[in-house]
Amino acid sequence: MVAFMTVLPGFGWPYGHEPIQDRADAPVITNLKFEPSAAPSGSRVVLRIQVFDRQGHEDIVPILYLLREGVELIKTRLYDDGSQDDRIPHDGFYTGLMTVPLTASWGNHWFVVYIFDKAGHRSNLLLYEFLVSGDRQLT
Repeated sequence: MVAFMTVLPGFGWPYGHEPIQDRADAPVITNLKFEPSAAPSGSRVVLRIQVFDRQGHEDIVPILYLLREGVELIKTRLYDDGSQDDRIPHDGFYTGLMTVPLTASWGNHWFVVYIFDKAGHRSNLLLYEFLVSGDRQLT
């Protein structure tokens, strides 16, 4: 599946805080990839995303928010230091690791993905689809 940028009119923020919306200072996220792009529940997935912030990389809060189907919020720590499957340190491409929950149902699941900077500016939103398929794995 391919990630793409989108604006979601009327998208609610069910977790108690409305992000600050000053687009000039907000981080920008692009090039989101799940590796692999489809996997059985219990599998480890590597997330890769490119992040840019005008105030510099030290302004980025390295946590990726994944809102699954508007219901479940998942937070994943991001790395751009050459560790945790990050390929090249300090290149603006961040990596996060997660496990597909054992309770995940088979089929396509969609996520709205975003990050924040230290001032509370929310990035643009990406919409991504991930396929849970095959037999369950134990990690």
